[in-house]
Amino acid sequence: MRVHFRLPLLLSLAWALSACGEAPAPASPAPARAVAAVDVPEADRLDTDALRQRAAEALAVNRLFAPAGNNAVEDYLALRERLPEDLAVATALLDLAPYVVIGAEQAQMAGQFDEAQRLIDLLLRMDAEAPAVPRLREGLLSARQAAEVQIENDRQATEAAAAASAAREAAARATAARAAAAPPRPIEAVAAAPAPTPEPPPVAAPLAAPPPTAPAPITARPAPAARPLVAQTAPRFPEQALRRRLEGSVQLQLQVAADGTVLAAEVVASSHAMFEREAVLAARRWRFAPAPATSTERVAVAFRQPEA
Repeated sequence: MRVHFRLPLLLSLAWALSACGEAPAPASPAPARAVAAVDVPEADRLDTDALRQRAAEALAVNRLFAPAGNNAVEDYLALRERLPEDLAVATALLDLAPYVVIGAEQAQMAGQFDEAQRLIDLLLRMDAEAPAVPRLREGLLSARQAAEVQIENDRQATEAAAAASAAREAAARATAARAAAAPPRPIEAVAAAPAPTPEPPPVAAPLAAPPPTAPAPITARPAPAARPLVAQTAPRFPEQALRRRLEGSVQLQLQVAADGTVLAAEVVASSHAMFEREAVLAARRWRFAPAPATSTERVAVAFRQPEA
């Protein structure tokens, strides 16, 4: 937002200044909007009347102090060097000074520190004792220091976040490596055997199968270094294995989430294939103690017949 002080008066003054010269303006000047900043002739290459004309045009389009090398302030400064006693030129520079101050403040707030410094230097050329210069210099220095502190804080925060992420990844890899290297933990499940269906007796001598004896309960024994098993569901003892008086074990590799739930169960080895399905179904309902990250656990589920 630009603050206007005496811009209408400045415009009137500029047109009056442009009319004061006796030499004619260039016959066919290029339109202002079609001339790039690098193509604008330097002030010392223009005669006084042409310089007055360019200053007036810069005021008319509100090009008061920018861009560098093509603005009203610099043109009036060049005129003052040629005409140091010209009251109209001195008045124009006096009226333009507040706009330069505001421009320096706006550049500083926008973080355009080089532009702010250019405008402070321009203000010093206009008035070597301008009262706003010390304040502008102090503000620019504080803004530069604050920007440097913010950049350093952002850099440290980025490095800290990267270090924390690397530490978490390293911990997860270490946990996975320990789990892969550790031998499977023996976990003997309570196999609740259902009442078996009697086998059909031979036609010649029909016999009824002896009633099964309920298996004895066996507790889980996790290895000390692994995640504790806090909730265990007993697997079902397969009827066929119960009738055949078979025993065995299944080694499982479990993927356990951070909250302790089992995400997946995979058979690593087993003594009898008939035990695998029941071991996997039971393990998926187990729950381990919480941990910082997902881990891999190896367990062995034993199926034991009750003693006769």
